[in-house]
Amino acid sequence: MFNKNIIVGLVVIILLGGAIYYFSAGGNVQNLPVARSGELTRELAKQILLPEYKEPWVNLASYEEHQGGYMVSYGVGGYVSYGYKGKELLDRGLLSEVRAGGDIYNFTDEGKKYIVLNYLASQGQTTKNVGVILGDVKDIQITGINKKSDTEAEVEFDVEYALTPFGEVIRPDLVKTKSGRTLKLYDNGWRL
Repeated sequence: MFNKNIIVGLVVIILLGGAIYYFSAGGNVQNLPVARSGELTRELAKQILLPEYKEPWVNLASYEEHQGGYMVSYGVGGYVSYGYKGKELLDRGLLSEVRAGGDIYNFTDEGKKYIVLNYLASQGQTTKNVGVILGDVKDIQITGINKKSDTEAEVEFDVEYALTPFGEVIRPDLVKTKSGRTLKLYDNGWRL
């Protein structure tokens, strides 16, 4: 049979290990891992989705070789021009004009803080194009869970962004966007 001192020693080690783990997580049980199986709660859905939304919102700035500057995108098929957002970005000291009154710019030292070099390199393109960071994900708020079946659920949520100076000018509406994803229950728990 087990020695009483060994059992007491094991209990102390387990409790001490649990306390170290708890306080290394900031003393906050919300920071501790949550099982991904069982009922899909809003907190569990958020923990599953948040790692997917760690990348900033980035728009393209395409380099125009023959012009010696960039065309800064504000969305699909549109570019910043002097009359559309360009003057405000110039006034904020983020861009400098290459072609007066036009749509070709270079980034100032301040503006360079918000660009991603080799933005399209992951897609196999080797150009001088860069990405302009408009906002970083601040938080995700689950607004609804629609269970389609025992093993599938539609999750609706808002993504909140902390806008960069470029985002404040180009996409002020980006502060909060609505989104949705489908989560499925597998043998090891809920996942995308």
